[in-house]
Amino acid sequence: MKIVFYGTIREKTKTKSIVIEEKLQTSLQLKDWLKSKYPDIEKYAYKIAVNNHIIDKNQDIKSTDLISIIPPFIGG
Repeated sequence: MKIVFYGTIREKTKTKSIVIEEKLQTSLQLKDWLKSKYPDIEKYAYKIAVNNHIIDKNQDIKSTDLISIIPPFIGG
């Protein structure tokens, strides 16, 4: 599974993207994994996008999904 970090989250994780081998099946498991890998991430607001669609609740994820971790943004 590929995870791409954007904006301030990228700055805090000090990486643009990672590929993980863990067998994560839900977005809640992903959030727990992120907390274990990057403990400070919970201090910052962020959204999870699965295959370019922002999700707001727990959702199933697959190892082939593209996961984006994005900070809040302002539209214009």
